[in-house]
Amino acid sequence: MALELHIPPCIRTPTHPRHPPQFASPLRIQIEGPLTSIQKLFPEVPWNLEDLDFPQPAGPMLARLAYQVIYGRQDRADVANDLIVRDEYLGWVREERPRWVIDYYGVTFDHLVPADDPDPEVLQINIFEMDYDEGLPEGIGSAKVLFKEEGHNRSFKSE
Repeated sequence: MALELHIPPCIRTPTHPRHPPQFASPLRIQIEGPLTSIQKLFPEVPWNLEDLDFPQPAGPMLARLAYQVIYGRQDRADVANDLIVRDEYLGWVREERPRWVIDYYGVTFDHLVPADDPDPEVLQINIFEMDYDEGLPEGIGSAKVLFKEEGHNRSFKSE
């Protein structure tokens, strides 16, 4: 069973003006984490590391999932620049054999960012797998991402 990506609401009162991001505002979003975590989200998705196609099949899926969790809705194929995959990151393992092994993956996508905007607002989500859900120390971090799996909560935190 695939795990579920969850970003909880802002815990500040009043809420921070950019958490959650405003749907109508342009935003570049990058989400990345250990390959094992990405594979838990999309267990059936193949990885093609020998003939590198851009993007990997999981890239648009991870972008759509992050979009859906952040904005609470599906992306709109009929709206220009609603969700455009711009880049992906593959963290290559240098010591491993066979030669084509990664252990980290990320995707960058734009939401309503004009093509001529050289410096858009950016939301960075880093996924770190944890065995418990104790939260972050006071004053650290901006988002905690939870993966839920049949009676277990696995905590992933983004800073």
